[in-house]
Amino acid sequence: MTVETNLVVLQARTGSSRLPGKALLPLGGMPLSILAAKRAANTGKRVILATSVEQSDDVLAQEAAAWGVEVVRGPLKDVLARFLKAIEGLPDNALITRLTGDNPVPDGALIDEVEAEFLDRDLDYITTTHPVSGLPYGVSVEVTRAGHLRESARNVISANAREHVTSDVIARYGATPFLGRASVGKSSFRMTVDCFDDYQTQRRVFATTTTPLTVHWSDLVAQAACGLYQPSGLGSLSKIVMGTVQLGLDYGVTLGRAVTRSEREVMIKTAIGEGVESLDTARAYGQSEDVIGSVLATGWSGRCQVVTKLDPLLELTNAHSAKEWQLAAEASVMRSCVALGAKCLDTLLVHRAAHLTVADGAVWALLLRLQEQGVIGRLGASVQTTHELELALNTPGVEHVQLPCNLLDSRWQPYYDRLEKLKDSGKLQVHVRSVFLQGLLLSDKIEDWRNANVHAPEQIIDWLTEATKVNGRINKADLCLGWALAQNWVDGVVVGADNLAQLTENLKLGRRMPLTAEAIEHLVATRPSVSSSTLDPAQWRKAN
Repeated sequence: MTVETNLVVLQARTGSSRLPGKALLPLGGMPLSILAAKRAANTGKRVILATSVEQSDDVLAQEAAAWGVEVVRGPLKDVLARFLKAIEGLPDNALITRLTGDNPVPDGALIDEVEAEFLDRDLDYITTTHPVSGLPYGVSVEVTRAGHLRESARNVISANAREHVTSDVIARYGATPFLGRASVGKSSFRMTVDCFDDYQTQRRVFATTTTPLTVHWSDLVAQAACGLYQPSGLGSLSKIVMGTVQLGLDYGVTLGRAVTRSEREVMIKTAIGEGVESLDTARAYGQSEDVIGSVLATGWSGRCQVVTKLDPLLELTNAHSAKEWQLAAEASVMRSCVALGAKCLDTLLVHRAAHLTVADGAVWALLLRLQEQGVIGRLGASVQTTHELELALNTPGVEHVQLPCNLLDSRWQPYYDRLEKLKDSGKLQVHVRSVFLQGLLLSDKIEDWRNANVHAPEQIIDWLTEATKVNGRINKADLCLGWALAQNWVDGVVVGADNLAQLTENLKLGRRMPLTAEAIEHLVATRPSVSSSTLDPAQWRKAN
């Protein structure tokens, strides 16, 4: 079938919850969305900017007209309706390329490449947004056919699908990734404008050229690393969970001071920018939830999951009624929502496994009810002992467990196979914490070990030193992380940091290869035995 024509439709609006007015922010000597439209047209393509009929978008429409960009206007939320208006009169087989006004990097040359692959492979839909495409987030091009969009409009689809335009097309035909530039290998980078930090990144990137309208997209991508909070290395960090207790409390074997206010925001954004997908916090971690919430409110919400924990509720006893327990638990949940700025908590764990059964299960019943109401996403438990793990695994509704585990800890080994099966089935997420045993495993100080109830620490210190050397690890932290990341039954490894430098080092180590199965087997066979009082920091003596 011969294609009679094609069209690029770029959607844009002035309103934005994360960065209001971003469509009009100056970039490359013109408003952001205008730059995106004119770059898309720089090989001669017809480009239409599709915005809303709301008064708030009047200035945007006027700016587009002043810059010679064709405009159509339609409903604010029903973006698909705007597209239908833009493609009026085009044949069903016409190619329609969808762009967004907050992504200024795509240009006519990239659109040409994506359209060519679309035709060569005889596709119904193609996108550059899949990680295998190798392009940064925000170097986004979608191509489909006009008839498919019209078919979507005829279908009974949700308001959310109409807002996202191609959802129905993807559901019917699949999201085929663009492969022509997979070798670029920068899918972990970010080149969109969704918050002020993103805008600063694009200012830096476009400052490297004197020809913002015509500079090739690949030359801009080559400058991605000059932006804010971009990944500093290759390798996935999806299994690393940023522990945030240090954001609110003094913590660890050395009782390192809580992270300073000036470093907190930078640390959280650095972790997320590097590829960390989860943050771990709790009501009991001082100001940690408030710190996370204030950072995510700057436009970073949605870029990571937050695992938080119910207040320990230490003020309550068995003498309190079920209603009192429930009221206290509900208050904790609501305080977490307010602190994190979330209508729904991604994951909530009970901080004490006893709360699974306390007051004849009243607390757990309340949490399950709040989950049904959409206030909580996943529910689970933080456990300390094998008995508590058994309780959690046998409690209906537990979807996430977090437990303390490190390369000296043999308590959990009988559960490895069971946990791995549950994890692989999708029924359970498993996070491990205390992989450095609150920093003890990294310490060569005899006094630290003796405070942790180890009477002859030299043997353990020497074993850790030798294991680090034999396995070719950079240091003991690398050994401990390499061990934890190698465990097949583990989804996430919670790692905290006292400062930005320590966080950066941990993330660097998190990108290294895990230990091999043979190395793990040797460590298990030779590791020194330690008591439960050493594995439980609550039983340590306080440092002098």
